[in-house]
Amino acid sequence: MNHKKILPLGFLHALGVAAYVALVATIMSNGGKWFASEQNHRLLGPIAILMLLTLSAAMVGSLIFLRPALWALDDRKKEALWLLLATLGWLVLLVIVAFVCLAILK
Repeated sequence: MNHKKILPLGFLHALGVAAYVALVATIMSNGGKWFASEQNHRLLGPIAILMLLTLSAAMVGSLIFLRPALWALDDRKKEALWLLLATLGWLVLLVIVAFVCLAILK
């Protein structure tokens, strides 16, 4: 696979990470309204948050590292490294765009 095909794939992986992060941020921002009850769940709340953290690490790790790892195991190490770098590069760009948007909307 050449670099012209790897760049869009890296963008899709980065976009998947961004979409997942947006979903989790939405849940965390509205969690008080959605899941609040009269009962105080002192144990269940931290369990749910830690489970969400574990799920998030697995999801984002899979989106960033799974395909490059599989390619590396398939002896496609150069392509694997390019995909990893492309995904991370797109993520850096998306983070910069997010912060610029925050600064503009301030």
